[in-house]
Amino acid sequence: MEDSRVKAKTPVQSLFLDFLRNFRDENNERKYYEQIAALSSLGASSIVIDFQDMLSYSREMVEEIVENPSVLEDLGNIAMSILSSLDKDYASKIQRVAVRIRGLGKKISIRDIKSSLLGKLVCFEGVVVRASEIKSILVKGVFQCKTCGGIYEEPQTSLVLKPPRCNVCGTSKLSNFELLQDRSEFMDYQEIRVQEKPEDLPAGVMPHSINLRLTGDLTDRVRPGDRVQITGVVVATPDRHPMKNLQYTTFSLSIEVNYIEALMQELGEVTLTPEEEKKIIEMSKDPWIYQKLIKSIAPSIYGLEEIKEAILLQMVGGVRRTYPDGVTVRGDINLLLIGDPGTAKSQLLKYVQRIAPRGLYTSGRGVTAAGLTAAVVRDKTGSFTLEAGAVVLADKGIAAIDEFEKMKAEDRVAIHEAMEQQSYHPSTEILLANGKKVKIGEYVDDLFRRFESEKVQGINCEILPLRIKEEIYSMDLESGLVKRLRIDRVSRHVAPDFFVSITYSNGRRILVTPEHPVYVFREKGLTVVNAIDVKEGDFVPAPRVVEDEYISPPSLALSPEDPREKEVTLPTQLTPEVAKILGYLITEGCFYQGSSYEIVFANKNPLILDEVKTLMSSVFGIIPICSNNSYGVPSLRYVSSKLFKWFKLNFPEIVQKARWKRVPSKIFSAPLDSIREFLRAAFLGDGSVETEAICYRTASRGLAEDYQDLLLRLGIASRIIRDASNDSFKVYIAGESLLRFKDQVIDPSDSRISTISRMVDKSQKVNRHHNVIPTGFAHLINETNRMLGLRNEGYFYEHAKGGYGITVDVTSRFLNKLKKRVKEIEENLMFASSIRELRSITNWSQKQLAGAILVNRSMIDYHERGGYSEEMRLKLVQKAKDAVALNLAEAKQNIIKLDRILKQNIRFLRIKEVRLVPNKGKYRTKWVYDVTVEPTHNFISHGVVLHNTVSVAKG
Repeated sequence: MEDSRVKAKTPVQSLFLDFLRNFRDENNERKYYEQIAALSSLGASSIVIDFQDMLSYSREMVEEIVENPSVLEDLGNIAMSILSSLDKDYASKIQRVAVRIRGLGKKISIRDIKSSLLGKLVCFEGVVVRASEIKSILVKGVFQCKTCGGIYEEPQTSLVLKPPRCNVCGTSKLSNFELLQDRSEFMDYQEIRVQEKPEDLPAGVMPHSINLRLTGDLTDRVRPGDRVQITGVVVATPDRHPMKNLQYTTFSLSIEVNYIEALMQELGEVTLTPEEEKKIIEMSKDPWIYQKLIKSIAPSIYGLEEIKEAILLQMVGGVRRTYPDGVTVRGDINLLLIGDPGTAKSQLLKYVQRIAPRGLYTSGRGVTAAGLTAAVVRDKTGSFTLEAGAVVLADKGIAAIDEFEKMKAEDRVAIHEAMEQQSYHPSTEILLANGKKVKIGEYVDDLFRRFESEKVQGINCEILPLRIKEEIYSMDLESGLVKRLRIDRVSRHVAPDFFVSITYSNGRRILVTPEHPVYVFREKGLTVVNAIDVKEGDFVPAPRVVEDEYISPPSLALSPEDPREKEVTLPTQLTPEVAKILGYLITEGCFYQGSSYEIVFANKNPLILDEVKTLMSSVFGIIPICSNNSYGVPSLRYVSSKLFKWFKLNFPEIVQKARWKRVPSKIFSAPLDSIREFLRAAFLGDGSVETEAICYRTASRGLAEDYQDLLLRLGIASRIIRDASNDSFKVYIAGESLLRFKDQVIDPSDSRISTISRMVDKSQKVNRHHNVIPTGFAHLINETNRMLGLRNEGYFYEHAKGGYGITVDVTSRFLNKLKKRVKEIEENLMFASSIRELRSITNWSQKQLAGAILVNRSMIDYHERGGYSEEMRLKLVQKAKDAVALNLAEAKQNIIKLDRILKQNIRFLRIKEVRLVPNKGKYRTKWVYDVTVEPTHNFISHGVVLHNTVSVAKG
């Protein structure tokens, strides 16, 4: 049906109607009329009009649209009228047609968008650097009066506007009007930020950027890093006080987008002309084409053929291959250029940036992790947006980073993440501050399911900023302080082809990606290395104790009442008495559910059964049935469905078979007195006193790890050993922790107390080889010895030479010797009047003193034999005193460093084994996972300080 009934009200509308009806393209087809007719089949709600088509049809119409873009809404009504005449049902469904203008006659720069263009239609190009999540904005609200049921429609602006009053019942309370979402009209909404393209920037200036508002079908068309062309209207928004509802006289300019399109063609979409194709084929037949291509890279720079070849190969790229066993090999390479100053490294980078289709140049000096990759930032509404950094902007292109060595180590980690994947295998277990132990994969996947709409797409990964309060234990590595910190965000990354398995000296193991950052002690301090570069024997930081001052007794839930059940007393808080019962249950107890519900304790020790009987009576008011089990072991049977269900509701971790039992999460979140009682009872049941050591024994690997983590809450170090003879696990208490374990955990009534006491006494007299600090401190002590004129101790010399750790006990004793030596030199230094006296005080050789004051040894010798004038002699003595004072100051700093490491809440474990594990079989996974903690970028798990990725840094 023709649209003869469509009427225009203004000259511009009339011109536009005529344009839509009659404009024909080179194929003599009614281009835009057919576009409107096809809207329903495409499911679209907008038409895109080329500016040049409009200009060729009517300059008057074009000028009116550019100067007064508000007419576009009227023109949309014209298009809507035509659609109604063609497909009334679809027109009523979409309700409006948007008219999009592609391009304008003249493009302007972002920096040219000024207040003089307010309300005008403009066209410009740029790079998307930030994109918010897509929201639904209320356009027309339909409200219902709760009192009388009256229905009202209200057009919406920035704030939700409810009807001022009900015309039926007269109520004017805003809370009385309920929004009917299913009858209201919503529209998709997104904000992005666009920045000037690097190649368009004047020399030496910072790029300008501007915010854009996208609505309807324009949302989710582009992502950070895309180069785009925008047509839109310049608008001004008043600036407001961030805390108070005050409006300033300043306004920020932004763009209401009418049309946006990505300019960058994807790889494989490049269109060649027949002439270009012919020329490429001819060039391919040239036997020297490869050499010519190499020489074409930065031709003004002489030589460097191998480097130019590498750059050429990187720009061309390779082919990603997948082998029959599922292993994939990437096609991209990363280059690191190393050379002397002035060897054209920067010029090569800048050349590549200029000719690469999507090249970007930046400097490592002052750059941050956020500037390199991406930043999750909050917008003015409190929502999260992803702001692109250099690597994102150069996606599918080349990111050229100059002065790479000047970047901070933690920021360098971020660029490595963009080049690879850095995360944990989904089976990795982490301990949350609320006491729950979760597998990181299940935990992160669950969060993504719960907050799907807040997910942000990253580089081969998905990021979820967390609004909910989830806390984890983290360590400040400067002070050694352990504290609860909020998990800032979680992420999952595409899994690599293999993992690195790292086993620590405490018996724990983690499985991470090859490029995952790992804390290790190298040379004289902590550093971060890729997991693939970790070595057996490396020292890693671990907490001595995980203290938490904010813990209060956990609340306990009550199971639903059933009048048929026997009455028992059910506690509402986890007390030390309840914790002790749980300790006995996890080792000596079991649960049966059949024709009756039973909780059974079995043990040959009558003292244990007597205490269980007393505890159960005082806490629950319940009496057992005493009998022997099928193995003839004395048992206490408690028959109570109510108590059984209560245990299952509050402590499901122990209502399991022996191999699957775990410490209840409520114990992990309990105060220390409850933890002590739990461990005390568990040791009475599962504890073993061997000839030289004491340990917990259990069939459950998970329970062994739980024991170790609980002991750490008390500052007790331990290590897990698997007993292959019966496939069980032992949690051995470390020698330096035996006294603490005896004082805090061992029950005074334990029949083994005398044996344990003798073992503790013996341990106090021996050098504890497990409580060590890294080899680097042996080097530091040897260096300090030399400064203070002390002979190198054989112990520290041999340990430094062999790469062994030095024990805390020996180091503490020797540190007192160093402090005493410093005081001795300081007291005598001021009285020294000659070189010989100085050397006597410091025990320095002539050679050492000569080296300190940068003279020949012969000058020192000549001075000591009475040579030189009096003035020269005094000058040389003063110079020597200054050198000694300088060395003394440095020695004192070394002592402070040693003192700090001994007193800090940091102990060092060693890496016992490093091996590669293919991503297949039981380890097969699509994703790897991480949690990000700000600002420490670490969390405590498996008894060590683990690094998290910083691929997406918080802005």
